[in-house]
Amino acid sequence: MQVIVPTSAVVPPSETGPVTHLYRAATRHGWYEMAAVQSGGLALSWVIGVLGATWAELYDSASTPVQLDDPIFLPHLNGERTPYLDPSLRGAWTALRSGHDRSTLLRTSLEGVAFTISEAVNALPGVAGRVDHLRIAGGGSTAPSWRQMLADVLGYQLRAVHVLAASGRGAALLGACAAGHVDEHALPKLLTPASQPVADPDATRTDLYAERRRAWRQVLEGLRQTTTTHPASQPANELRHDP
Repeated sequence: MQVIVPTSAVVPPSETGPVTHLYRAATRHGWYEMAAVQSGGLALSWVIGVLGATWAELYDSASTPVQLDDPIFLPHLNGERTPYLDPSLRGAWTALRSGHDRSTLLRTSLEGVAFTISEAVNALPGVAGRVDHLRIAGGGSTAPSWRQMLADVLGYQLRAVHVLAASGRGAALLGACAAGHVDEHALPKLLTPASQPVADPDATRTDLYAERRRAWRQVLEGLRQTTTTHPASQPANELRHDP
């Protein structure tokens, strides 16, 4: 999962700030900054495999009520990129009790991924306080209950683009441009498909998720102290300029 925001300025990376990735735009006009979530869809695929669930069951679980004493799920099964750039970070389910069932585990796995996406969004300087909505595409973005959970956790209105395979469409348009079939100046409009609002944050649930997220972050930081290493040579950010 990636969160991307266009930018016209190249800002030197901070040695102490969250890890993001800066790339030159394919059209050579501008740049884009990306927050990369390494443990999103992969972690959810692992969850449904372990619990013997379907994707439909997983997404349906997002509509069940939020409970403050539910388990905490950390989805970082293979480390994480934004905002930590920490390959040794690991996942966990904590605060389990006998009253928790399969549906609870499914819902909290989605919640943990949503919190991870929220961390990525907040790491991008071009998002927080500067936009009033986020666009979503691909994967599970068509599931209404998952959309609503994301909106409640992120605190932004979500708008779905009218193209399910947005990445494939973008690649095809760039290929057509390279082959001379599409004028480069027409790409910005063609690469911005129409969108429509699909979920608005609910204030009550947003407050509950904010409290849950504070507990989630405490568990995350506690786990990092016991499982991660921080080599002096590890970069705090990645700046990449593709020719």
